[in-house]
Amino acid sequence: MRRPYRSLAALTTTACALLVLTAGTRQASAALLGLGTSRSPIDVVECRPVAAQSDLLPPSVEIGFVNKSNEVMRRVDFVIIEHQRMIGRAIDVGRFAPGEVVAERRSSIPREAFADGVPALRCVTDRVEYMNGDRWHQ
Repeated sequence: MRRPYRSLAALTTTACALLVLTAGTRQASAALLGLGTSRSPIDVVECRPVAAQSDLLPPSVEIGFVNKSNEVMRRVDFVIIEHQRMIGRAIDVGRFAPGEVVAERRSSIPREAFADGVPALRCVTDRVEYMNGDRWHQ
């Protein structure tokens, strides 16, 4: 079921860049796994793997999130984790207002993630940049 969205930015995925940098099979650090870290200003509400529709296209992850802070954000960096290892990064750039639901952002992930069927992924917020220049980092 789709939720109604409160802003044009949530509806237009072309206005924002979403990018994944493949990270290989490095083990994810304790911070990225959410162990003993500071509270993220982002709530990840969706982290869903999407199989490739053809051999020409890579599989992807669909990310949805909410800005929990009181400040407007301009960049959010995510780490994509599968089975305790980082398989990629996603960077979302735009204008994300407090309380805004940002949905259906897609980012490529390695084909190997689907080697054993549909992967169980986690999308963890790693870094946030605000419009006023402040930053939050895991």
